[in-house]
Amino acid sequence: MKFLVTISSFLMVLTLCTSKLYAQDTNDFIITDNIPAFLQQLQTAKQSTFSLQLAKHNALTIKVNRINNSEQPELEILGNLLNEPQSTFTLTALNNQVAGNLIITKTKEAYELYTTKDGVLRATKTSIDKILCVDFEAITTKNDDKGTTFSKMAPQLESLPGAPGIIYLDFDGELVTGTSWLGGATIDAQSPNFSDQKIIEVWKIMAEDFRPFNLNVTTNRALYDAAPSNRRMMCIFTPTKDAAPNSGGVAYIGSFASNRDNPCWVYNLSTRAAGETGSHEIGHTLRLLHDGKGETTYYSGHADWSPIMGWSASKPIGHWSLGEYTGATNDEDDVAIIAANPGVGFQNDDHADTYENATPILVDGNGNVSASQNFGLISQRTDKDYFSFTIETGEVQFSINPDPDYPNLKIQAVVLNAIGETVTTSTESGMGATINTQLTEGNYYLEIDGIGDGSNPSTGYSDYSSLGNYSISGSYIPGDNLQPPVVNFEASTDCNIVSFRSTTANTVNTYLWDFGDGTTSNVSDPVHTYNQSGTYTVSLTATNTVGSDSRQKANFITITLPSQPVGEDQNICAGESLELNVSGSDAYRWYTVAQGGTSMASGASFETPQLTTTTTYYVEGVAGDCVTANRTAVTVVVDELPQQPVVTINDGRFLTADGAYDSYQWYLDDEPIIGATAQRHLPEAVGNYSVEVFNESDCTNISESFAVDLSQLNASQGSSIFVFYPNPTTNDLHIDGLSQKDINLRIVNTYGQIVYEDVPNATVPVEGLNRGLYILLINNKIVGKFIKQ
Repeated sequence: MKFLVTISSFLMVLTLCTSKLYAQDTNDFIITDNIPAFLQQLQTAKQSTFSLQLAKHNALTIKVNRINNSEQPELEILGNLLNEPQSTFTLTALNNQVAGNLIITKTKEAYELYTTKDGVLRATKTSIDKILCVDFEAITTKNDDKGTTFSKMAPQLESLPGAPGIIYLDFDGELVTGTSWLGGATIDAQSPNFSDQKIIEVWKIMAEDFRPFNLNVTTNRALYDAAPSNRRMMCIFTPTKDAAPNSGGVAYIGSFASNRDNPCWVYNLSTRAAGETGSHEIGHTLRLLHDGKGETTYYSGHADWSPIMGWSASKPIGHWSLGEYTGATNDEDDVAIIAANPGVGFQNDDHADTYENATPILVDGNGNVSASQNFGLISQRTDKDYFSFTIETGEVQFSINPDPDYPNLKIQAVVLNAIGETVTTSTESGMGATINTQLTEGNYYLEIDGIGDGSNPSTGYSDYSSLGNYSISGSYIPGDNLQPPVVNFEASTDCNIVSFRSTTANTVNTYLWDFGDGTTSNVSDPVHTYNQSGTYTVSLTATNTVGSDSRQKANFITITLPSQPVGEDQNICAGESLELNVSGSDAYRWYTVAQGGTSMASGASFETPQLTTTTTYYVEGVAGDCVTANRTAVTVVVDELPQQPVVTINDGRFLTADGAYDSYQWYLDDEPIIGATAQRHLPEAVGNYSVEVFNESDCTNISESFAVDLSQLNASQGSSIFVFYPNPTTNDLHIDGLSQKDINLRIVNTYGQIVYEDVPNATVPVEGLNRGLYILLINNKIVGKFIKQ
């Protein structure tokens, strides 16, 4: 069994276990981190009261009323606060999992007990409204019972025989004991002494509220007793208010699917109030919370409408709500939450949601449509029901009516022709709908849908919970199925290939399609290929033994074919990349293969990677989902680079590029030398020379740098240019620009005396000279003066 549990175990931990209780904050407590020891102590406990410290200066005493500890592995404890009979605590434990709650009705406090994933038992303060429906409005009970005989045994009523979920309505009194109510104390609930007729009326209200679901609202106690405890709920109608003296009704939230049999209670006993309060409290057991507005916990609605989980007893229409009205405090999906309870769900759809699979209307030979033979259920806001009928030319009348007593379903009906086009829409008749129209012979469909009232949910209501039973009555002149075709068709387009499908109603012997491009077909569902872009008007004529029909759809098919891309082959040198450009179509995709493969780029331009070999790319034209049948090939021809040239000295003077090339360009220190475009070049300055060579494809390569110093420059130019340094100098004098033709070097002092003479060398030792000014001569020519320090 699995129930709501209380902090009563809280106490037991304090008294029986060695674990100590300490607060995490003012609303959250750790009870024990040793649950097995806690449960062992709990099962052997004999104490009838326990002291509990929930907060500073707030010691509570729990009175244990009942301990259920059979040989089953589950432990159950029921009790309440000492001297607070309206308070309750409930605890259950199974396989070291503990759950429970403590409810202090007087102060509207509630605590939940739970086991964490790491095996710690905790208690936390919570809103009482999440555990218990409190303060539901109580109304002064008045005797609106028009019956004269009060029921000793309720009439045996069922809203959905065989449904897996049972909602049992108890009208004959009930002795309730051992539940969470009043901590397990006994409640002797007295009968409300309803007449059979009033019981039926209350049952009708609740049956219609729960009509969409797999729930049997019943007065048959045997069905309740036979149902699993987590698939049933007892709703007790009684003037005995022990469980909630100041309330119109009360229930534990989510108790329907619990293994714990905690009934809900209804104390509002006038007919409408009893039925709506019953649905409200059962709604709580199915996990629904209150529908309020602003600071109002129970919204009483507007116009003729109110939410069941608000206060719906004073309105003729009570609906499950989505909180669509302005100021709603709860936007939970009531219908979905009810259906999501284990084993509940929605009733099976009783009629098709498409006109092609419509249910034939049952009509007698005189054309009378009986409500007892033609009926259905709108179980969800998306549900539509379709019926078919065949008529001779004449008047057609339908009345589509919801539940005659307490309807939730507001109906709209639409008549469709044989191909599903709207012919006429119903007029409003209260919550129902009427059709009065003249129709020519043929096959027709009747569409039934639940609708809202008005466009604003704050002044009316939407179709959200416009759900329930309906019936169809009326008359028409029945026809036969020998009807001429009623032509209609549809198509799906895949580029320029169009698949047509006839949706023509009635028997067809021959077809004639005109595709608008000068071609035709006589098959029922042709596939046609258009060869040119354009917009096409399509028509279909269908014939049978009775007659024929034609339909033309102007500008029905639009074809946009791509044009073949236009591109030119390109030449590049090895190692280069290139931007390829194409034209001729609206869009493009690029590939490396002529067919298949994965597109690698899109757009009119494509930047190739660096290429070393000739490569072909393929590009297709694109228009929407269409592509050209063939791809345009664009080839990038990769030309080889010329061999890297080597710079040599020719005849001791000219720099020369080895090998023969189409053209040349010489550089000095990486800057092009204007006019230096021959195979050889006479250097005119000291620096690093290189030559770039070109082949017939204009591909290039460049040599390594060749250094020209002053000596080489002198040799090349046939001149004598010398540089000596440092000046002044102390030890050595360095000379640049010497060549083989320089045969004599002299140093002369200011008196004209030769103080040094030798074969020219790049380094002249002068440390032996006196300090002073000297003249340097090479080949008997004065080169310059220097100072010896």
